[in-house]
Amino acid sequence: MLPGNQMFWRDGALQAFFDSAPRVGARKASAKAVLFAGANKILLLRKPGGVWDLPGGRLEAGEDWISGLVREIHEETGFRIAQADWVTGWLDTARKSGPVMRGIFLSRLDCKPRKSSITVSKEHVSGQFVPLGRIGKISLRKEYIRAVKAAAQVIRG
Repeated sequence: MLPGNQMFWRDGALQAFFDSAPRVGARKASAKAVLFAGANKILLLRKPGGVWDLPGGRLEAGEDWISGLVREIHEETGFRIAQADWVTGWLDTARKSGPVMRGIFLSRLDCKPRKSSITVSKEHVSGQFVPLGRIGKISLRKEYIRAVKAAAQVIRG
C-alpha cells in the first residue's frame, strides 16, 4: 500500500493519493483493478486509440467500491473476482465531467493466462495478459503504472 499524504502533479494541479478507500457518498467514483493471473502477469485492456487501461470503471449510484469493481470487471472482461484489496487512489480533477475519485485495487484471477479467453466489452478493442517487466514500456497512465508497481510489491510480500 502506498504511504498516505503523498502528492503528485497532474495537469497543473497538486493531487493527493489516498492510502485507504475513502467513502464514496455522492461523489463520482471509478474503481480499477490490477488483476494478476499467475505470479507476474496482469490483465490490461486496450482502448480504441491504442492506450492501455486497467479493467474497471465508473461506479453506479449507490454502489460501493467492491460491488462496482466486481460488476465492471465482469462487464469488461467476462471474468469474476472474489475479492479485492485497496492499493491506492486519488481525486482526479482533470475530467470534463467534474472531479472523480479513482480507486485502484489488487485482485487475482483463478485462470491460466495463456489459455483463458478475455471477453472485451465495446469500450475496448482487445485484452492481454502482460508480464510485469513490460509495464513501463507500454502506453499506460503513470498513476496506473505506480499502482501496478505497488500491487506487485504486495504480491511478492
